[in-house]
Amino acid sequence: MLGYWGYPDGLGQLATEPQYIHAGDFDNGQAFVRNDQGLAGIIDRHCQYVIAPQWRDIAPFEDRFWLVENQRGEIGVLDDSAQVLVEFRTKVTELQPGHQLWLSRRIEQTQLAELKEAVNRNLARRWSLLLRGQTQLGIMRGKLQNGECGKALVRAGQWGQPVRLLLDIPERGLNKGAGGRIGWDYPNTEANYDLSVECPVSGLAADRRYDLGIAWEHLDLPAPWRQ
Repeated sequence: MLGYWGYPDGLGQLATEPQYIHAGDFDNGQAFVRNDQGLAGIIDRHCQYVIAPQWRDIAPFEDRFWLVENQRGEIGVLDDSAQVLVEFRTKVTELQPGHQLWLSRRIEQTQLAELKEAVNRNLARRWSLLLRGQTQLGIMRGKLQNGECGKALVRAGQWGQPVRLLLDIPERGLNKGAGGRIGWDYPNTEANYDLSVECPVSGLAADRRYDLGIAWEHLDLPAPWRQ
C-alpha cells in the first residue's frame, strides 16, 4: 500500500503487509507504530500488538513502563502487561528542550515527577499485596526483568531483607539454613553479605564480582512478610 510501512523478516521478506503510517525501530523486541487511523500502539517482533492501537501517543517511561495519552488528552502509565499502573489525569503541557515529538518532552516537568512518584508508590503497593503473609520467595520468580533488579527490589521493599538458604551449595561452602540479606549490587567482601538474589529471568550465571546469586525458590524469609 502506497505510503504505508511494514516490517521484513530475517530473510528479507515482508513479515507483515504495509499497514502502518509510522513504523519505529525495534528496541528490546518492541516497536512503536501508528495504524491507518493514526492511533499509536506497540508491537513485538511477530508484529503482534502488546499495547493495542488506541492511544493518541505512547512513550517509554521508567524502565519497562509506558506513558500514554488517551483521546481526551489525559495521560497515564501502563505496566508491561498493558494494565493501568497510574490512573489518567489531565495533561499539563510544557515544551521541554530536546525532541518535542516525544510525549515526555511535551509534559510539564513537575507533572512528570508526580507520575514517577505514583509509579513507585503503586508498585510498592503491588509488591506488598503479592508478598503479604509469604515465607517462600518462589512467588517472585519471573516478576523482575533483567537489568532492573536493584531498583525493583527497593520498590518492593525487599532490599536488605534477611533470608535463609533452603538447600546446600557445597561448591561455595554454604549449607542449608545459611543466612544473608537480599541485595544485588553488594560487593563480595567480608564487610557485606554472603547471599544475594539472582535476577530470576536473566538466565545468566551470577557475576563473581558480586555476591552469590541465588534463585528465588531457594530462599525463604525468617518470618512472614508483613509490610
